[in-house]
Amino acid sequence: MKDSVLTIDLKALETRAHKVQKLPDCEVCGEPMKEDPDSAGKARIFLENRPKRFTADGSHRVCRPEETLKTLEPLISPITGTIPDLVRDEAMDEV
Repeated sequence: MKDSVLTIDLKALETRAHKVQKLPDCEVCGEPMKEDPDSAGKARIFLENRPKRFTADGSHRVCRPEETLKTLEPLISPITGTIPDLVRDEAMDEV
């Protein structure tokens, strides 16, 4: 249960573990780096061309939806997540 928060639903008698994401600059759980005054607050974004590997659902993706879900799963939680919830779009099952 390290790196998780456990919730208890007394009505349904269920427990659920919610993974907690470490923040790199957090004084408690991260590893704060010395801040460079010249780069403070500047994010580096690199754009590049990549081949489309999945277009079956009409979209243009660089990876399959299953791969995206696997990557994002640690961030999905109504308690601790950056992404509170994902809901399956049943209409896309017919594509």
